[in-house]
Amino acid sequence: MANSVTGGPEAYESQRSKAWPVRAAWMAAAALLALAIFIVDAFSPFGIAIAVLYVVVVLLANQFANRRGLLLIAAGCMGLAVAGFLVDHGNERVSEATFRCLISLAAIVITTALLVRGQKIREALEESEARYRMFLNVSAVSFWCLDVSRVNEMLREVRAQGVNDLRDYVERNPEFVSKAMEATTIVDVNEKGLEMFGARKRDDLVGRSVRDGWPGKNDIYFRCLETSFRREPGFQAEIRVPTLDGREFDALFCMAAPPEIRARGMALVAHIDISEQVEARTTVARMQADLAHAARLSMLGEFTASIAHEINQPLAAIATNGEAGQRWLARAEPDVGEAQTLMGRIVGDARRAADIIKRIRNMASKQTLARTSQAINPVIDESVMFVRHELHAHDVVIRLDLAPDLPDILMDRVQIQQVLSNLIVNAVQAMLEHGVARPRITITSRMAADQHISVSVADNGPGIMPDDMERLFDSFFTTKSGGMGLGLPISRSIIEAHSGSITVNGQSAGGGACFTVLLPQAATPAIALGRH
Repeated sequence: MANSVTGGPEAYESQRSKAWPVRAAWMAAAALLALAIFIVDAFSPFGIAIAVLYVVVVLLANQFANRRGLLLIAAGCMGLAVAGFLVDHGNERVSEATFRCLISLAAIVITTALLVRGQKIREALEESEARYRMFLNVSAVSFWCLDVSRVNEMLREVRAQGVNDLRDYVERNPEFVSKAMEATTIVDVNEKGLEMFGARKRDDLVGRSVRDGWPGKNDIYFRCLETSFRREPGFQAEIRVPTLDGREFDALFCMAAPPEIRARGMALVAHIDISEQVEARTTVARMQADLAHAARLSMLGEFTASIAHEINQPLAAIATNGEAGQRWLARAEPDVGEAQTLMGRIVGDARRAADIIKRIRNMASKQTLARTSQAINPVIDESVMFVRHELHAHDVVIRLDLAPDLPDILMDRVQIQQVLSNLIVNAVQAMLEHGVARPRITITSRMAADQHISVSVADNGPGIMPDDMERLFDSFFTTKSGGMGLGLPISRSIIEAHSGSITVNGQSAGGGACFTVLLPQAATPAIALGRH
């Protein structure tokens, strides 16, 4: 990516016109040489092809003349060659001197043709380079060119040792990444790259190893190493990038090293500033979180009777056990053992009431809870308990078919409870609206493909009309007369935020609808790479 002129033949001529003193010197040298060759050729007694030296004049002319000028000078040299021949051998018949003259003329013609062709190629290359350099410099993307020839050699040595898993090798040799960064040199950066990373001059980045100039952490560089080690053409990732002047911005990082570029020991890196897009996504996520909070509060309003019922049970048990304990203690001979048993029951019921209050407060809280690795089956049980009053009030039979020993899921327990509770209540209301005689809900948990866990909520209601299937997860679309159309969109946003998915089968095996939630099992701890 060397510096070049920024135009085609016109810019090429403009470039030459600026070097007039140099051009004048070349012109003077060519004229003097042509004159000297003519004098020697015309008036010397040497029997050799002196005129062939006009080729040197043409070569000198190539340093200052354009194509037209070069052709005129070549024609002039050919005229001088013929004139010199006529002066010295004009009265002779065809002789050896005639053939020497023809050879000289042929040499001038061939040299001129090659030089003209060379000028065309050079101008085309300069125009092409100028076009691409202009494209790179006016682009809104930061482009870097890296010299990775020494890194390629390091990777070849690692392969020669029989290594197939670079990540495992780096775990055993953590200094490898730092050495590779030291061996990677920044060859060139376009103007947008200098501006984007706060470089005051090119030397702040160009010519330095990426260990000093790399804006980011070792993990993204390790991804580049893995890509090269696997001989993949490239990869891209969203990263948070620090700049040389202390700022940070969100970037889409793209690394490209196809075989033809890698064979030259080069790699190309691009950074696209996506700060506005990330901010927009953050704003949308914040709005979705606020909407989900409003939905939780709305759901709490619908579950008021259930909440009262759940709290009333342990409180009634506490009162009953307390009165019984008083009677045992009021006897002539107090039964301390029975009283202690009743006190234990009172403590247990009090804790159960406290747990219910805590779960309700968590659901009403706007604070985002930390995700932890948890089992899904207890969350299903708690969700069912939370809507138990709704189920009993409408004589809905619920069946749990939960697979044992399922892997844990990294989740926000309250949010997943919100999703499951919403699906259960939707099923109850759908069956109630259509007067299902024996309403039934089946909740199933299973191990699914690709290390995912599936949770299905199926009912024996009317199912979902085919025309409604495509719009079911759209905001404010509802099939219920008094519905708001927010429950399912919020549920989908919660599940997708957990890197999962939610789908629906409008007509399940039981005749009704079946919603299936897929959640990935908790990942194993990631490899921690060293920082420089």
